Amino acid sequence: HALIDFSATSGREEAVRALPKSDNLAFGGVRSGIAVYTLDRKVVLIRLRDGHTASFQPGGLPVTATLSSAGLFYGYEQSSHGSNGHVGFVPLADAVRALR
Repeated sequence: HALIDFSATSGREEAVRALPKSDNLAFGGVRSGIAVYTLDRKVVLIRLRDGHTASFQPGGLPVTATLSSAGLFYGYEQSSHGSNGHVGFVPLADAVRALR
């Protein structure tokens, strides 16, 4: 598993970032040079240009995440019964700061 970053202008490969090999990994998208994926209970951000990562555990399963121009949205269930769903949000600027 890998993320491959291509230049939008030249089409050339800029970077390849290895991802963990797991059936539980779910890719959530790319925005402004940052990719997000979930792995088990973790949300992981990875900056494509240098490979820096930041992760956190929202506290429940299953975890889903996606990036938008506004920021990182993530969802999880507080209980195993699926009755206590939660959605969290991290502004894009804060997500970028977490990668320093």
